[in-house]
Amino acid sequence: MTRKDLMARHHFVAATGGSLLHRIRRLLGAPDAHDTHGPAWFGGGVAVLLVCGAVLAAQARQTPATTATSAAAPAQPAVAATTVVAATTVTKPAVASTRAPIATTIASTAPAAASTAVQRPGDDPAAAMAAAAARIREAADALQARASTMASATAATAEARAPMDAAAARVGEVSQSIHNTQHGSSGNWVWSHNGEKLAVKYNGEFEFTDDDADVRWISPGGSLQISDAALIGRHTVEIRDTGAELQRRYWVNGSERPYEPEGRQWLHDHLPRFVRNTGIGAERRVARILKSGGPPAVLAEIGRIEGDYVKGVYYTQLFKQATLDPQTFRQTISQAGRDIHSDYGLATLLISIVDRLPADDQSRGTYFEAARGIRSDYELHRVYTSLLKRGPVSASLLAKVLQNATSIGSDYELSQLLQQIVAQQPLDSQTRGPFFAALETIGSDYERHRVLKAAVARPDVDDATIAAALQAAATGSSDYERASFLLETLKGQGIGGGARVPFFTALGRVQSGYERGRVLQAVARQPNVSHDVLLSALQSAKGMTGGYELAQVLTAVADTHTLTGDLREAYLDAADRLQGYDQGRVMTALVKSERRK
Repeated sequence: MTRKDLMARHHFVAATGGSLLHRIRRLLGAPDAHDTHGPAWFGGGVAVLLVCGAVLAAQARQTPATTATSAAAPAQPAVAATTVVAATTVTKPAVASTRAPIATTIASTAPAAASTAVQRPGDDPAAAMAAAAARIREAADALQARASTMASATAATAEARAPMDAAAARVGEVSQSIHNTQHGSSGNWVWSHNGEKLAVKYNGEFEFTDDDADVRWISPGGSLQISDAALIGRHTVEIRDTGAELQRRYWVNGSERPYEPEGRQWLHDHLPRFVRNTGIGAERRVARILKSGGPPAVLAEIGRIEGDYVKGVYYTQLFKQATLDPQTFRQTISQAGRDIHSDYGLATLLISIVDRLPADDQSRGTYFEAARGIRSDYELHRVYTSLLKRGPVSASLLAKVLQNATSIGSDYELSQLLQQIVAQQPLDSQTRGPFFAALETIGSDYERHRVLKAAVARPDVDDATIAAALQAAATGSSDYERASFLLETLKGQGIGGGARVPFFTALGRVQSGYERGRVLQAVARQPNVSHDVLLSALQSAKGMTGGYELAQVLTAVADTHTLTGDLREAYLDAADRLQGYDQGRVMTALVKSERRK
């Protein structure tokens, strides 16, 4: 074989490598490398192996000619090697475009084996092929291991998805939807549940029979059409007022059939459930059931309703139409709390009946207990607010409300509720603990400050509440909010008696020299400040950071008070922390103070 023929054959492989790979991938049933819907890396890796095998076979057949030609022209193997590598390079981008690292490994290993076999023409052809085949087998083993790993991961994913798929199926089993469109005296109702569907199109007013299985009355000129959504065997009943009587017609798949008895039976089987679960005509139904069986009959009917929304409609009508004694009222509230799982639906119902709630604590307690099922912070706040607006509640009931209020995760909603409580009634020994326990669940320093300010703002606030508020102020993290509250307490209620110790304990938590300084200066300028308060102020000043702020506090004390005994010693102890100019001016202020004796 001549050099020209050899190069032509090698260039043929280079020119057709892409097509060969494409044909091999089609024969294997592997997706294209750019197809992201299947394991492209696997097919690409196998295709590369086959291409490399073909190259090696061609090389084996060409080895004698190559060797002979090499003796005469040593540069020829380099040309051949280059062209074969180029042929491999044509196939590599398709593999590299996939996302599998194993395919990339094979693509780099197999061409290397082929290239080595071509670049060493003096070697034994069988040995070269064996070495290349060994490398390819190693790459194939790695590919198989990766495939096993991927299969295991796929199985694990399927196993993990199984519970979620089952849960989704359970959700689908109880899915229900109700749509109502109304324009004046005409409209549409559509109800669907677990694949069942009924639609009602009406014009005018209508009334069902007592068993809800038929239509008793339609206003003059009115009509009512009821149908399901079955693809095969679609049923439709139309009832129309003709002036003299109600005309009834029945269709199946668009073909009219006699209404009796098939149409009447279909209506009897489907209409009651539709009436019950859409809330259509709920006001009249509740009135009719109340008349025949009283509140227990209405509660039993509500128990058969499948959706939260319609249950809420029936509960609302029951509270509106019936005069319930306290025991029945509490029983109805409790059942509503168990039946209605929608936060909005339950909150709306409880708010709508708050004005009918009996005034006794037992009924109010039942009301709050029903509200515990509400998970929404906003809706729970709405319910509590609606009841508290009616006036103060007993300490025992308020304590329960405060204990349950800790479930409110929103700082703003809880802050609003606590402010409303202390604005409405003072705290006592039974409610103080739960109140400040609820406050501790608020993370926002701003909202905590608002609640503390409201707690001590009442003119009838007692010392125990002030002390508890000051203790709560010590647990915040904002120096500004803490200092602001301490100033408000100082100016409003003062810090005499039992408030002094928690006041300065909270002040000791203020790390900012400026914030602590403005509080201490306000203490120093208080009229008729006691000896103990002034001594505590000087001791607190000693722990300040910042010479200027400390000097400002000490000069304020010396300017407004005559210092003797332990007050003078505390002043000097604080002044020892100063140097230079600041120390000089506070000592000058002390001398001036002593001259005023």
